[in-house]
Amino acid sequence: MELQLTREDLLIEKTFTSAPDSCFFRLKYTDDASEPLFAGDFDSDGLENHFELMHSATLGLDPLDSDSNDNGVMDGLEDTDGDGMSDGDEAAHGLNPLVNDAMLDFDGDDYPNIYELRNPGGNPNDGSVVPTPTC
Repeated sequence: MELQLTREDLLIEKTFTSAPDSCFFRLKYTDDASEPLFAGDFDSDGLENHFELMHSATLGLDPLDSDSNDNGVMDGLEDTDGDGMSDGDEAAHGLNPLVNDAMLDFDGDDYPNIYELRNPGGNPNDGSVVPTPTC
């Protein structure tokens, strides 16, 4: 049986310690406190719930709506900063979807972030991995 969720079903509790990513939330109808619900992707848009909650004010994201701005593009496929990398790819690899960081090289391997994301074996956070160009 699949549970259908609505915005009214979601309770958001925020607890902050020294780090803002200590935020957590739980569904009103769950009794499993051990499951890290914030790490899931309720709306299957390619962005984790935690990311959507932390950026709900700046990006207008909603963890229960796969197309939060109703423009016909799923949230994870959006390219908010216009750098050619989807917000979902940037979030999954620790890049900033609000900053054009496509041509930066965070891991110092002489491959720009966008090249590493678009080619197999690339990882913008691991300089020991060499991406394989696709032609």
